[in-house]
Amino acid sequence: MCSFEDITIFVPHNTGAVFNLSLIDSLKKCMRNLVLEIQYNEEKQGIFYWLGTHERTSKYINPAVQGHVICTSSSLVKTGQAIHDVEHFVDEEAAYIHTKDEPNSWFAVNLEPCSMLIRPTRYSISTLRDQGWAYVRNWQLEASFDGKNWVVIRKHERDASFTLGNQVHDFALECDRYFKHFRIFNYGITDGTTNHLCVTKFELYGSVQLPPNHLAMLKNISAKVQPK
Repeated sequence: MCSFEDITIFVPHNTGAVFNLSLIDSLKKCMRNLVLEIQYNEEKQGIFYWLGTHERTSKYINPAVQGHVICTSSSLVKTGQAIHDVEHFVDEEAAYIHTKDEPNSWFAVNLEPCSMLIRPTRYSISTLRDQGWAYVRNWQLEASFDGKNWVVIRKHERDASFTLGNQVHDFALECDRYFKHFRIFNYGITDGTTNHLCVTKFELYGSVQLPPNHLAMLKNISAKVQPK
C-alpha cells in the first residue's frame, strides 16, 4: 500500500494536451494532499476555469454559479448596464458589474465550498464589457485564510494599465503562503475620479492544494445547485 503526504502535478494548459486523469485518480488514493500547479497561459485558463470545467472533465460553467466558490462585494450597482450578479466577478466572459461610488470598495472570492487553498504566482483581471469610464488605477490584491485578516500580495499605485473596455491584464506575484480568500481592493480613485470598482474576469494561477476526493466533491456541489 502506497502513501504520500502530498504530490505536485503540473496541469497542461494546452487543450490538445494529453491529461492522464486515470493516473491522477490512482495517485489521489495514495496521498493525503494533492498539489496542482496551474500556470499562466495565453488562453488565460487558470484555476477558476479549471474549477468551472470540473478539473477539465466537462463544459465550462462559472464556478460561482455552480457553488464551488462564493463571490461577494462591498456593494453592487444593479441599474442601467450593470445587470449582472456578483458571481460574474470570476466568470470567463467579461460582464458588467461594479460597486457603488464608495471608498474602499472591493470584490472577493471565497474558496471554502470547494475545500481548496491557493498559493498564487500570477493573477489577471479585466475591465468591464463596453466600459468607457472609471478605469481602476489604485488597487491591491489581498488574501486571507479566515476572510477577516487580510494581507496585501500586490499593490498597484497610479497604474494606468487599463484604458479600454474588455481589456485583460495579468500581473506576476510573489507569495509563499496558501490562502482561502482573495479580493481586489480599491483604495484610491479611478481615472474618472470616482470610487467605483469596475473589474471582472478575476483569475488566479499558481499552486492549488486540494483533498484526494476533490472531483467527486465538485460534482456533488454542482448537483445541488441549479445553474442560473
